[in-house]
Amino acid sequence: MDFIRVVYGTTESRNWPGEVVNADTRQGRRLDLRETTYFYGANTSWERAEGVRSIGQTCSWELFFALRRLVEDWDSQVLERDE
Repeated sequence: MDFIRVVYGTTESRNWPGEVVNADTRQGRRLDLRETTYFYGANTSWERAEGVRSIGQTCSWELFFALRRLVEDWDSQVLERDE
């Protein structure tokens, strides 16, 4: 069984490092957002690959790498706390 890590957004603004995508921007329209969406490193889940549905669009490389950095930073903080 294959799993993939999914980054998901929220409409809730927090005082955490994150990326913001406004619905009325090119990126927001591309992702079919209805509201301003906040992405945080902690907002991920592991999902079965066959259960993940593509929206048919991809985010920009810039956003992809920014989200990847957020998740990697979050993971390293969690690992430091667990040691």
